[in-house]
Amino acid sequence: MGETTQLAILLRNGDLPGSAQAYGRLVANRGLFAALVRHGGYGTIHWLVNRRSTPEAQVLQQLETGLGLSEQAQPRAVRPRFALASPLNTLPAQEGGLVLHGSAYLGPSAWLRRHAGQERAYSLVGTFFGLAVAAQRHQMLGSLLAPLEPWDAVICSSPTVQTAVHTMLDNMGAYLAERTGARQLRLPQLPVIPIGVDVAGLAAQASNGEARRSLRQQLGLSADAVAVLWVGRLSWFDKAFPQAMLLALEQAAQRSGVPVHFLMAGWFPDQQRDGPRFEAAIRAHAPSVAVHLLDGNDQGLVRRCWAAADVFLSLSDTILETFGQAPVEAMAAGLPVVLSDWNGYRSLLDHGEEGLLIPTLAAPAGGNGEWLALVEAMGQLDPTAYGGSVAQHVAVHVGLAAEALTALISSPALRRRLGEAAQRRARHNLDWPVVVAAHQALFKELAKRRRHAANPDDQPSTARSTGGEPQQIEPRHVALPPLGHDPFADFGHYASATLSDDHQLRWSALQAQGPNEPLERCELDGLMPGLRATPAEHRQLLEHLGVNGSCSVAELLAPFPPKRRPFLRMGLVWLAKLGRIDWLGPEQPQA
Repeated sequence: MGETTQLAILLRNGDLPGSAQAYGRLVANRGLFAALVRHGGYGTIHWLVNRRSTPEAQVLQQLETGLGLSEQAQPRAVRPRFALASPLNTLPAQEGGLVLHGSAYLGPSAWLRRHAGQERAYSLVGTFFGLAVAAQRHQMLGSLLAPLEPWDAVICSSPTVQTAVHTMLDNMGAYLAERTGARQLRLPQLPVIPIGVDVAGLAAQASNGEARRSLRQQLGLSADAVAVLWVGRLSWFDKAFPQAMLLALEQAAQRSGVPVHFLMAGWFPDQQRDGPRFEAAIRAHAPSVAVHLLDGNDQGLVRRCWAAADVFLSLSDTILETFGQAPVEAMAAGLPVVLSDWNGYRSLLDHGEEGLLIPTLAAPAGGNGEWLALVEAMGQLDPTAYGGSVAQHVAVHVGLAAEALTALISSPALRRRLGEAAQRRARHNLDWPVVVAAHQALFKELAKRRRHAANPDDQPSTARSTGGEPQQIEPRHVALPPLGHDPFADFGHYASATLSDDHQLRWSALQAQGPNEPLERCELDGLMPGLRATPAEHRQLLEHLGVNGSCSVAELLAPFPPKRRPFLRMGLVWLAKLGRIDWLGPEQPQA
C-alpha cells in the first residue's frame, strides 16, 4: 500500500471551528486541523459533518474562516481539496485509511465500522482532553470498551494524562473481571503527542515593539515596571484558584521594589458570580500589585499582551486542566514561564532551563475524596462544585512561587535567558510541523498494524507501542464507580507530592508575620468547606505548629479522634494552599 494523500476528519456537533470563546479543546482542534491542512501534504481532506440543510458552500466557508485559511496565509492552489461527506459515509475513511476525531468519543465510529464489516479497512484516532468531568469521563473511557482495535489510537496530551487513563482502565478491568469473569481487556494505542502552537506567529506577535509600547502606555506601566501575564479562563474550578498567584506576586513586588503589574487576559464563565470574587481576592491578597482584568476573547488584545508582557505565570491546581495551551503559547512567544508542577505542565520544560516549576501538594486518597466521588455519582455535584472541591484541596507552594517571581522581576538577564530557551524548546518540540509529523508517524504505525492483522508476516514497528495489546486483568473488589473513583486516587499523580503522615510541616513566613489574621480573607478562600476541618480545628493545628516549630502530620493528628482525621488532612492541604503552612523544608529540593 502506498502513501495516502487523503485524510478524513470527523466533526461532531461542537467541533466545527469558529467558537466565540476560545475553550482549550476547540483551540487545540483548530490548531491541529489547520496545521494538517498547511503541513500535512494531503491532496484531499474529507470533512465528515452533519450539515443538515446548511448549503455546502456555507460549510466550506465556515471551515476556511474558522481555520484561518486566508488567501494570504495559504493560497487555494497549494491547499488540499476540501470535500464534505456524511459521518455515516465510510468511503472517505477507507480511501484515506483513517478517521481523525476532535475528541476521544470513538465508540459510535467503532460500531459504524463494525456494522459495515470494515474493522481492518481503516483506523480511528481521537484525543483525550479533559478527563475530570464525570459524564465526559464515562463517555470517553466507556468508548474504549467499544469494538476498537490495536490499530486505533486515543492520543494523550501528556504523560500524566496517559497515567490517569491507565489508572481508570485498571479499575474498570478489575471490575469487569470480578463481575463477568473476563480475563482480557482489548485496548487501542494510547500514545503521548503534545498539543502544538504556531511558534513563528507567536514570536512575531511578541516582538512587535509598537504593540508593546502602546499597551503598556494604555495600562499605565512605567519604563521600569514588570508585566506578568496570565491568559485563559478566569475560572477557579477548571483553570486555577488565583490566590497563590496573587500572594506570590504581592511578596515578589515587596521584595523586589519594582512596580509589578498582573495582566489577567481572560473571561469569567459566570461574570456576575465570579467577577466580584476575583476582585475581592485581588484586594485581599495583592494590594501592592496593579491587576488588570483584560478581555481574553479579544484576540487582537491578546496578541498585544504577548508583546507587552515580561513574564508568564500560571499556577494551575485543577484536575480539569490537562495540558496547558497558554503556557505553550507563552514559551513560543519567548516569555520566561512560572508554572505549577502540575499535570501536563511539568512535561513542557525542564525546571531552571526553560522556565520555573513550583511544587504542588495534593490531599491524600482514601479519605473524603471517596465521599466526593459518591456525591458526584449521585448527581448532587455539578462540574463546577466537583472540580472546585478538588482544586481547593491542592496547594501550590506560595513561598517558592514568590522566590521565582522575585528572581525574574529583579533580573532582565534571567528573563532573557529563560525566555530564549523556552522559545527554542517550543520550536523543537511543540511547533505545528513537529506535532503534525508526530501524528503522521502514528498514522503510519497504525496502518502497519492493520496490514499485520491481515498478513501476520508484515510485522509492525513496536517503537510507538503504548497499548493495543490485550491487557490481562485480574478480579478485584472495586467499591466506587471505576470511571468515577476517588479523584485524589485517579489524579493524585498530577501533583508533585501527596500529603502523607510522614510530611514535616511548619509555619510559613506568611503565617509567622500574621499569626492572628483571619484565615479566610475573601470568598474564594472559603469555598467548598465540607471536605475539610472546622475553623476551630484549623486554629488548633496552627497553634500546635506554632508551639512545636515543626512536626509530622501524624503527630499533628494524634490528639484528634480518628473519624476527624480525613477532614484534618484536607484542612492541612487547604492551609498550605492559603500559604499558611510549609511542607518543604530548607533541605528539600524543589520539584
